[in-house]
Amino acid sequence: MSFLKFILKNPFRRKNSAILAIVGIAIGIIVIVALGGITEGLVNTFEDTIHAGGADFTVSGKETGDSAYGTNTISSNWTEKIANVSGVDEAFPIYVVLTSVGDDYMNTLIGIDPNGTALADISMKEGRIFEDNSSEAILGEIYAEDNNYSVGDTIDIDREEFKIVGIYETGDQNMAGGVFTSISKVGDLMDDEDSISNIYVKVDKGEDPQAVADRIDSQYGDNITTVTSVMEMTQMADMLNMLQASTWAISLLAIIVGGLGIINTMLMSVFER
Repeated sequence: MSFLKFILKNPFRRKNSAILAIVGIAIGIIVIVALGGITEGLVNTFEDTIHAGGADFTVSGKETGDSAYGTNTISSNWTEKIANVSGVDEAFPIYVVLTSVGDDYMNTLIGIDPNGTALADISMKEGRIFEDNSSEAILGEIYAEDNNYSVGDTIDIDREEFKIVGIYETGDQNMAGGVFTSISKVGDLMDDEDSISNIYVKVDKGEDPQAVADRIDSQYGDNITTVTSVMEMTQMADMLNMLQASTWAISLLAIIVGGLGIINTMLMSVFER
């Protein structure tokens, strides 16, 4: 009998032991793969959660100015530059002005691309989002309630009539009393289509927002500045690192348990021989 034939035939001389050994090894592999998949899913879910909702940070002018945010306005071509920075997923400009809205001599009007409203961290309570470059607007729920506005009504903004197509809600009290419309429409009203106030930035999944913000500062810090919540980002990064560390720990534990099971099965098989 050849040595190779002996090796292939030997495990099945005791079929019960061979079957149990195969089952044990299979269970060990399944446990390792399953635990790895579960912990990887937890990491992905956590990353989806921290990157959901509003923008990760904003970009604004470097110097103090007379915009609604207290900084100088910047050229709209900065949006494309920021969008091309490594790690940036989305970049949407906003134009915030103080102008006459309804019966208020001065109120906050926010212009943004309809596709970028998710980065403003608002959600529709009634109606729909305004269309681009149209005389449509959405009102914060506080402003709408205080002034008895409903979807379908009209409102005068800077002496031009706008149709109210939606009511939004937000956790930001400053925006809850404001009005949103298309950024191109705000540019028309202000007769300044080349200026913006800020840029909302969303980073790619898996990217560290603070690292991307630092990257932008290193490239364009002489002209613009990034506004981030450093404490919140640090806490999120620490939580993500802890979760990833637990992934390695669970995987290592599964490998040790599976390895001990396999070693025990093989030793028993040797001793039985």
